[in-house]
Amino acid sequence: MTILRVGFNKLAGNGYLMLGDRDWASLEEGKNYDLVFQFDQEEPWVGEATAIAFHTLVGLWMNIDKAGFLREMAEQQVLEVRYRGKPIARLKLDGSYAALMEMATCQELADEARGDSDPFDSESGTIEGDPFAL
Repeated sequence: MTILRVGFNKLAGNGYLMLGDRDWASLEEGKNYDLVFQFDQEEPWVGEATAIAFHTLVGLWMNIDKAGFLREMAEQQVLEVRYRGKPIARLKLDGSYAALMEMATCQELADEARGDSDPFDSESGTIEGDPFAL
């Protein structure tokens, strides 16, 4: 079973994609892999992914710095991923538009709730109920 995870990296100011499968046991942590991502019949995207350990498997991590990539993910029906010209994953994207919109809304709400203060910064003062605040 192939796992696809997409998210926002606020610190880096971009998105990310994680792709993994238990059958990909030969992935080497820290090694880079050139991948081709194609949404339906759209022009393919080429990107370099790095093998990383996440949870119980080694998978691939790729930063996404092009808004068009996420837009195509939201609008198209199928994503095919290729490595060395061979398909390694073919994923249906049913519901991806709603999921990506909900993810963006969730991120906005989390950013608003968090504000600019850092509860771990000693300059911020003590926050009632925070055992780590100095």
